[in-house]
Amino acid sequence: MKLLLDENLPPRLADVLQSEFSGSIHVHSCGLGSADDEAIWEYARREGFTIVWDSEPSGVRVRRKAVIGTVLQYPNLENAW
Repeated sequence: MKLLLDENLPPRLADVLQSEFSGSIHVHSCGLGSADDEAIWEYARREGFTIVWDSEPSGVRVRRKAVIGTVLQYPNLENAW
């Protein structure tokens, strides 16, 4: 499984996760650093990523029912680094 980490998560987390989730990247690595949720969803769907957010983005409940991708919610990491 490849993870696509949202901009609110530390970019270096993608490197930490490589041993378990090879191919994982941060949104900044693919030019989506300030993109809206819809653009991130589309990129993840097209490229086969599972999205990781630190909080639920707007509209996720609706999108979870669609066959667009998978979402993992990661706990707040503000104090973890």
